Amino acid sequence: MYPYLRPLKGNYSIIHRLIFQRGLVNDAWGLRVANSPSITDRRSKFIGHACRVASSSEVDEALQFIRASKIAQKATHPAINAWRIEVDGKIIEGSSDDGEANAGQLLLSLLRTRNHTSHLVAVTRIYGGKQLGGDRFRHIRTVAAESLERLKDMGL
Repeated sequence: MYPYLRPLKGNYSIIHRLIFQRGLVNDAWGLRVANSPSITDRRSKFIGHACRVASSSEVDEALQFIRASKIAQKATHPAINAWRIEVDGKIIEGSSDDGEANAGQLLLSLLRTRNHTSHLVAVTRIYGGKQLGGDRFRHIRTVAAESLERLKDMGL
């Protein structure tokens, strides 16, 4: 880890606070992660994350970074995700529901529809205690799309 990243509480560093509170970018791990504003519905909270990845090891690093944040450590579903990379002219893709049924496939379809390759999109959900029904998929898609837009605005 870099010396200027002072731990505050556990693994929660200054850079994590900036990223998740202000939606900024993380260069500390060599990643540039764009975050969406959060959506809160019936005490459930959704936050989207997007970054460029070129290999499956970068996917693992990005997911490790997202899961290390304080907000993800409190989450019921810390990293619902989907990714697409291009290797030797072939597109390799994957997704994980992280306990939220069919949510990973929803994110993967978002990446396919927008024709994004070399991208990872993840959503952190903190369960608020009330069932959201189909609204949870709308929120997941909204924050994921917003994080991809922020990544595009950053020129990545």
